[in-house]
Amino acid sequence: MSDSLKSSSNDGSLSDSARSTSVRPLAKLLALSAPVWVTGGDGRIAYVSSSCGQWLRTSPESLLGRGGPLVHGESESQRTGELHRIDQLARSLMPPVGFSGRSPASRRVQPIAADDSGLLIAPRECLFVPLPGEDGVGVLAIADMTIGKVGTQFQSYLQLVETLDRQLAQSPRRSVSAVTLGTSVWAQRLVRQMDIASTSTMHVTFSGPSGSGYESIARVIHSTFGSRHSGKFAPLVCVDGPLMDAELFDVATGQAVAQILEQETSIAAVLLRDIDQMPHDAQARLELLVSNYPKRFRLFATTALPSVALAPTLLPSLAAKIGDLEMYVAPLSERVEDIPIIAAAMLQRRRLANEGRAEQLGRDALDRLVMYPWPGNFDELDAAIRNAAKQCRGDTIHVEHLPLAIRTYGSVIRPMEVVSVTERVVMLDELLEQTERASIVRALDAVQGNKAAAARSLGVSRPRLLRRIEQLSISWPAE
Repeated sequence: MSDSLKSSSNDGSLSDSARSTSVRPLAKLLALSAPVWVTGGDGRIAYVSSSCGQWLRTSPESLLGRGGPLVHGESESQRTGELHRIDQLARSLMPPVGFSGRSPASRRVQPIAADDSGLLIAPRECLFVPLPGEDGVGVLAIADMTIGKVGTQFQSYLQLVETLDRQLAQSPRRSVSAVTLGTSVWAQRLVRQMDIASTSTMHVTFSGPSGSGYESIARVIHSTFGSRHSGKFAPLVCVDGPLMDAELFDVATGQAVAQILEQETSIAAVLLRDIDQMPHDAQARLELLVSNYPKRFRLFATTALPSVALAPTLLPSLAAKIGDLEMYVAPLSERVEDIPIIAAAMLQRRRLANEGRAEQLGRDALDRLVMYPWPGNFDELDAAIRNAAKQCRGDTIHVEHLPLAIRTYGSVIRPMEVVSVTERVVMLDELLEQTERASIVRALDAVQGNKAAAARSLGVSRPRLLRRIEQLSISWPAE
């Protein structure tokens, strides 16, 4: 399973072995108040929720790595006192005898107390769900749940968990590119196309709306191909097409060219944003690179235009050499069913990067995320999750932690027929101002405050954007 999980959390604890069991997404998506724990394929405890620690009257951290045969580096003679009791407690949480790892099972768990208090720990009926992974079959255990109690809603939770766990664990690509997650037709098609693109140095053209995570996709393809290539690999270079002239393009791609010249087997790649807006003198320099270094220079290009409209914007010699593979990245509004999985994965990365303490998305926040149209697509969703993770001081992100544009989307406005004519004019001015302010804030969120990039996404000049930011008293990040 995914190897990106580590450390501990306020909601529970993860062992080092949890790097091979993608358990934090499970805890996020289940969001259950009942005790939850996970054992890895080796039978050791890999995750313990805080509510589970309360039930067992011990810290979740003390159980991590326990269970299984022997604790690493420990002999049987060393198992005395508290250490022995913790191991016995861990073993009392194991699945029922004869658990096959092919289907859920339930049993009554009677924990063995880990202290000398003499107090009994109340037994509970527990459900054990198999989690196949690279290290064997792990187990997700949930107290106060049995097979008979598993209803439609919980089954849908398990399906969502299974989907996210499988996609995050299947390969390194899934763990770094949230854009690929989901069950929609578009997500499945994107994954297949990425698999094809990762097998060679074919040039790739991305088409679709702005903010669609092209850079993330390109980096995954580039690194995946690099892992299969024995030569030296240069980092992906990102270039803004509209800002380039011939001289600037030479400077921007100088590192990539130097890498090619340094070693005969080296591979270099460039992500060129908005190639349809690139000046022709810079296009000519790009065409030279493509022609001079076949199979060693790779171009990823983005455009909002369909292929039939892209060709007339390019030099004929360049248009004939690029676009070996065209990948259409659907807008987020067409992948509504994927939003919960994508948002959960984005939040997971923020948490692991110590950019917030939030562990999960509340039902109210998820409802807003699904309802919102996402004009800024994946970049806007990522910015929203980043902002919410910073704003949230607890374990769960709620509506109030989301950016203003999202939490106020769809707000009810008083019917015009019950408002006076004078009020209508005032309301229209206020509404236009609020809409403009929300659009600017959303654009700034999507590009992390880069005003030049925000101006391009809004279709206005940078001076005009700066003027409106001052007139509307907009601050970023939003307070």
